[in-house]
Amino acid sequence: YIMSKNIKNIPTVDLDFFVFKWIALGLIGIMVVAGIINISLFYLMRKQKVYYKSIIDSSRNIVMVNDGKYIVDANKMFFTYFNKYNSLEEFRQEHECVCDFFIEEGEYIGKTVKGLTWIDYIVKNQKSINKVKIKYADETYYFMLNAVLISKEDNYYSVVFSDITNEEHYKHQLENWSITDMLTGIGNRRYFHTKINDEIYNCMRYKHPLSIVMFDIDHFKRINDKYGHKVGDDVLIEYTRFISSMLRESDIFCRIGGEEFVILLPYSAKSDAQKIAEKLRIGVEEHKEVVPITVSFGVSQYIENEDVDSILKRVDDALYEAKNGGRNMVVVK
Repeated sequence: YIMSKNIKNIPTVDLDFFVFKWIALGLIGIMVVAGIINISLFYLMRKQKVYYKSIIDSSRNIVMVNDGKYIVDANKMFFTYFNKYNSLEEFRQEHECVCDFFIEEGEYIGKTVKGLTWIDYIVKNQKSINKVKIKYADETYYFMLNAVLISKEDNYYSVVFSDITNEEHYKHQLENWSITDMLTGIGNRRYFHTKINDEIYNCMRYKHPLSIVMFDIDHFKRINDKYGHKVGDDVLIEYTRFISSMLRESDIFCRIGGEEFVILLPYSAKSDAQKIAEKLRIGVEEHKEVVPITVSFGVSQYIENEDVDSILKRVDDALYEAKNGGRNMVVVK
C-alpha cells in the first residue's frame, strides 16, 4: 500500500500506524518463534533427562547425587540395597546420609577421614583405592567409591558405589586360610608370630602381664605308628577342640608344628599361666577321647624389653625340661 502511493500523499497518521502495526506484528512473530523454540528445547531437555535417568537407573552400581551432607537424588539400585525405603523422602526422614551405615575399620573409610568428610576425602584422593563397609539390615556389603564435584554453585557431588562384596569375601577367605591351621581350625605359625608381636606391643604400652604356654603331645609318634595317621589327626582335632573350650575368649591358641601348640595369655602373670597349664594338663589326661594322651607344658612370662626370640627360647626350654623330666608335667621358667 505504501509502495503504491506517493509518500507525499500519505497522511502521517496512516504512516505511523502502519509502522507501529508492523513493529507489533514483528514482535509478536519473534515471540511466537521464541516460544516455539523454548517449548521445543523444554521437551528436548525433558526427553534427555528421562533418557539419562534411564541410563543411570539401568546401572548395576549405586549412583547418587549428594550435596556433601544429604542425598539429593539416587538411582533405582540404591533401593535394591536399602529396600526398607520406597523413596528418598522416606530415607531422609531417618538418615541424613548413607554414611550413617559406614563401618569404619581397617582399610574401610568412615564418615570422616583425616579431618575431611568422606566425600571430600574421596574427591581429593582419586588415585587411591577408596573402599567402604556398609552394615544394613543384618547384611554386610563392601563398595568401591568414586566421587566428583559436578556443580560448584550447588556443591553437588556425583558418587558411585561399585559393589565388591564377593571380591572382599573371597579376599578375606584367602587371608583367613593363610593364618589358619587347616586341620584343627585354630591359628597357624604365621598367625602366632603376628599375634605375639601385637600382644608384646600391647603389653609394653598398657603395662599388663603377658604369659606364654607351649605344649606338645607326649609320644605322639607312637600314636601314629600304632593307630595310623588318621587316628593321629583325630587326636589333634579332638584335643584342640577340648582345650579351646577351656580357654578364655582373649586367649590366643595356635598350632605351630606337628603336635606342638602355643597359647598366648594376655593379662596373665606367670603364676596364673601355671595354674591354667596345670588345669589343661589334668583335663587332657582325664578326657580320654579317641585314644588317651598326656601333654607336657612349658610356661614363661614376658619380661619388659625382651624380644620375641628370647621369650620363645625360654618357654621352649621349659617345655624341653618337662619332656626330659618325665612328661605329663608343667615347667615354668
